[in-house]
Amino acid sequence: MLGLRIALGTLFIILVSALHIATVTIFPYPFNTVNITIIALVFLLLTGRTKLSIIITIIMGVVVELYAVTPFGALLAALLASLMVGIFMASHIITTLSFLGGVALTFGMVVCYRLFFVMLFSIYALRDETITLSITQALGSIASETIATTFVGALFIGIYTIRNQRASARIKTRRYDALR
Repeated sequence: MLGLRIALGTLFIILVSALHIATVTIFPYPFNTVNITIIALVFLLLTGRTKLSIIITIIMGVVVELYAVTPFGALLAALLASLMVGIFMASHIITTLSFLGGVALTFGMVVCYRLFFVMLFSIYALRDETITLSITQALGSIASETIATTFVGALFIGIYTIRNQRASARIKTRRYDALR
């Protein structure tokens, strides 16, 4: 049973990382800003799997770092920092699996991810003079990724919550019918 869980977790990490890299490289501008890793982590946080989300974040961050052209560690550190903010938000602010809670969690994690990334990248830019950083370009990147990821995350979270509400309604109906 443990081997099956490890195999499924590995498959999940590979699929999400590959899907994230594919959306960044294949799709045109408005669609390539969708951050699939954040959406996957939001689903893990909303279902209450925080320990699993930390492990998956570290592994997914390393896999995405191997492909990225940014200085090594910037994406991983930003992803871990946004996950910690997301865990805090999911456990203390957003306590239920609802549509608005999922959208707020997605929005908060994407904004924290990009702000931490820009902060780390600006530290690298201070140290290395060949790296240039434009504040207007960074703010545009934050805005476009936040809007695109929140929109796609809202679609998936909406479908997931509607499906769960229908499933729980069927379970309650079955229980009620069984009591008669």
